[in-house]
Amino acid sequence: MTRTRRGGRQPTLDVRFADHLSASGWLDGTASIVVGVSGGIDSMVLLHLLRSGGVCDSVAIHVAHVDHRMRPDSGDDAEWLAEICADWSVGFHLRTASRPVAGEAQGRKLRYEFFEEVRSGLEGHAVTMTAHTADDQAETVLFRIARGSGPRGLRAIHAVRPPFVFRPLLPFWRHELIACAAEHGIPHRDDPSNLDPRWARNHLRHAVLPALEEAVPGAAAALVALADTSRLQSAALDELLDERIAALSTAPPVH
Repeated sequence: MTRTRRGGRQPTLDVRFADHLSASGWLDGTASIVVGVSGGIDSMVLLHLLRSGGVCDSVAIHVAHVDHRMRPDSGDDAEWLAEICADWSVGFHLRTASRPVAGEAQGRKLRYEFFEEVRSGLEGHAVTMTAHTADDQAETVLFRIARGSGPRGLRAIHAVRPPFVFRPLLPFWRHELIACAAEHGIPHRDDPSNLDPRWARNHLRHAVLPALEEAVPGAAAALVALADTSRLQSAALDELLDERIAALSTAPPVH
């Protein structure tokens, strides 16, 4: 349960994140966390929260960074992040793409393969965490609606990607992370490619979703709720199908 301050004020993001992570049980028996960090505000705030919340005091934190080589100066981001990790006593792991990444899907594949490579090379039980937020969830649902996805597709981003990937920022909105970064002076770097409207997700993020939110206030939260509902409905349907299949497999043969 989220704690409430006196006077009814909502607790800080640090407190709510620590409560959420403790309640999740994701760190039970965990020796190490691999954090996927681009250097942007979302992943840098996640790194800050994991370091400062007290929940991870007995857990080793490792940063995994992928240089996609999509910009001539992308190597500067890796050097900058390596210096911060050294200052913060956090392990740093770098993968540089052999050639510039061609698209979002290729970049995602490269990242998750590298995260798993780092995670599997650590001693003891280790997990991976990424910095997906509620904004990412809303964008993904909207994108899949536009592509005609069915109920399973509308489940969008899962908080857990079995067996070892967790997304602890999914309940929180980007404006909360921005406020946290300002409050604590969390360093971060803005990737200009995130503003390139040629990428579908960037166009959704910076043009379509804000326009939808202006026309229909609360639309982003409704999209997130749609993902939650779709996930519950899919789980219920899967359970029902499993029961029916089990019943058919034990039924006497028909002569």
